[in-house]
Parts: sequence; structure tokens; C-alpha cells
Amino acid sequence: LMGGVVCVIANLFFIHRFFAFGGAQNATKIVRMMYWAEILKLTISGFLFLVSIRFWHVDAFPFLIGYFIVQCSYWLSPLMFKEGKLIIQ
Repeated sequence: LMGGVVCVIANLFFIHRFFAFGGAQNATKIVRMMYWAEILKLTISGFLFLVSIRFWHVDAFPFLIGYFIVQCSYWLSPLMFKEGKLIIQ
């Protein structure tokens, strides 16, 4: 469960940072913001991994499994939609 929470928190920071400048007309600025948002997400993930395992004494294997499951749900969720409609019910 804690791994999933870490994944969600890191991705919320990514979303917040990436969409901070919604009306950008310059593709270079959009790509740059995406890279910085990803770096921030990975940094926050690493920090929360360290804190969770070191200070909260969370078992590493279940923690990583939870993180992996939530991250995979982000990657696979677009496959559940076709033309804006949910295809898996």
C-alpha cells in the first residue's frame, strides 16, 4: 500500500509541474517542462523510497510491488479506452 502511495504522490507532483504552464505555444518549452517534471518525479520517488524503507521500516519487496502495480496502472490505462469510451467493463 505504501508503495502505491509513493507512486501517486510523485505522479501528482509531475502533473502539477508539467501542467503549470497550460498555454505554452513553444514546443521546446513544453518538452523542457516535461523533462524537469520527470526529474522532479524521480527525485521525489527516490526520497520517499528512502524515507519509507529507512525510517518507517517498510518491507522493501511489498513496497516495490505496490509501486510497480500503481505505475503499471498508469501505463496500461490508455489501453482501456477507445475513442474516449471505456472498452473494459
